Formats: sequence, structure tokens, C-alpha cells
Amino acid sequence: MNLFEIIKNAPETSQLITDSIVITHSKLQQYNKILCSVSGGSDSDILIDLCQKFDDANKITYAFFDTGLEFRATKEHIEYLENRYNIHIECVKAIKPIPSCCKKYGQPFISKQVSEWIERLQRHNFKWEDKPFEELYKQYPNCRAALRWWCNDFQKAKNGKESSFNIAYNQFLKEFMIQMCSARLWNLQEVRLKVHCMLLKIHCLYQQIFQMKHVQDGMSWNKGRNSWGNSVIYLHFGLLQ
Repeated sequence: MNLFEIIKNAPETSQLITDSIVITHSKLQQYNKILCSVSGGSDSDILIDLCQKFDDANKITYAFFDTGLEFRATKEHIEYLENRYNIHIECVKAIKPIPSCCKKYGQPFISKQVSEWIERLQRHNFKWEDKPFEELYKQYPNCRAALRWWCNDFQKAKNGKESSFNIAYNQFLKEFMIQMCSARLWNLQEVRLKVHCMLLKIHCLYQQIFQMKHVQDGMSWNKGRNSWGNSVIYLHFGLLQ
């Protein structure tokens, strides 16, 4: 289809949509071979619809990466997209599926990104110290991105919300890690005692959360629920030390 026809039919109030149309058209003019990753989510649907408006020369190869942990509905939707747009989406299976990776290496802590930053710091024998970024960067010059996360060096949003690239985005995580990682190695009996104490604390928190059901302030409920979730995550991390 013609670029100007598509822009003309696009919502006039959305500059984001117009920019996306122009960028997609530009990429298809710039490259002869393009690989487009399809997840089966709404973003992928929009991208395919946009690409197919311009890809008259069949420059695009679509690929769906099967992690081994996909819903049947997702795979059925991939088939629907193939039929809907008359395209072929190459299914690429993981060399090692996610369940096998989790069994062998453990589950990502909080998120894949947070786990990666922690792993980077561990690789450089980080001492889990609460020092300014400039000081730590001199000690660990090859670990800049992870140090910026650790030192909350990324700028907050205009509304004051913490950046998801800062450790402070996960409340009390830094304090927890400093306490857990600086502790000496425990023997099995000490581990059991530590876990038992943490479970008691979580149980008390659990009781507090459900007592809050009478509180009318919905924000208080959400805050309590998030604290419960974080406590469970931190307990899992503590067991790995």
C-alpha cells in the first residue's frame, strides 16, 4: 500500500502511530532482508499488520521462538496469524527449554534483568557495599551498568516514580541483599533456624494483610499485598545464599 494512504487513514490524534508507520516503511526501504520476532502478543499482532501493509517484496522472515513454556492458545494464535496474513512464521525451538534451565540453573530472581545485574556483580567479586557510584566504579571499572542499577544512578520519571533500572524500584531489596550477602556462611542447622524465623515473620505479615480487608483505603491493601509478594521473593533469595 501507499505510505500516504496509510497515514491518511491512521488516527489523526496519535503521533506515535504515524511515527511507527513511517519508521516501518523506512526500514523496509532500507534493508533487503528483515527478521521479525513474533511472540504471539498484541504488540506482535500490530507489528505484523503494519509490516504486511508495506512488504510487497516479501523481505520479511517471521520467527516465533518456542521457549518450551508456551500456552496452547499462543501457538494456536500463531497459526491464526499465518492464515490471517497468508504468511509463514518459522517456529524455532529452544536448545534448552525454560523448565530445564530453571531446574539446572535456578529461577531468575525478581526478573531476568535484575538477575543479570546481580550475576554481573557476582562475576566481578562485588562486596555488596553501599557506596557512591563514582567510588565503586573505580573499584569495578568493567561493571558500569550493574553498578548504576545498584547505586540508583538512573534518573527518576518526571512524576517522581523510581526508574525500573534502579534497585530502589524494588523496595528494600538493596538493604536485604547487603544483610544477606555480608553474612557469614551458615551450617545446615543455622539455615533451618534462619528459614524458620523468616517463615514466622511472613506468617505474621500474612495475618496483617488479611486484617487489612476492613481498611477502606484501597492503596493500603495494595501496599500490603506487594509487601507479601516481596517477602516471598526475598525468602527464596535467602535460601540460595
